[in-house]
Amino acid sequence: MLRSPGFEGTVRWLDVSAIGASAARSLTTWFVLRPGAPLPRRTGLIRRLRIDQRERSVQFMTQLPRGVEAAALRDLLMRHAEAAHARHALAAESSTAGDVIG
Repeated sequence: MLRSPGFEGTVRWLDVSAIGASAARSLTTWFVLRPGAPLPRRTGLIRRLRIDQRERSVQFMTQLPRGVEAAALRDLLMRHAEAAHARHALAAESSTAGDVIG
């Protein structure tokens, strides 16, 4: 799950449909949530956080960790999301495989 002091609760990786990162002026990372997924609510603790209800996205403007490029950060976040989707698919497959065998 994705957590931030900028919003209440968590965002499930399974609810993320797209991830992006850009470092044109400052780093902007965004997550687009699938239709029907709950949008987080702002806490006000992070000034440069935007939650866009129309686009169903969460956008952070921040600095990159030292030595990390925007593309590498995006790839890392994508791996987390893809791993969550893979675990979910495997769990669903293993539960139906038991029905077929048994």
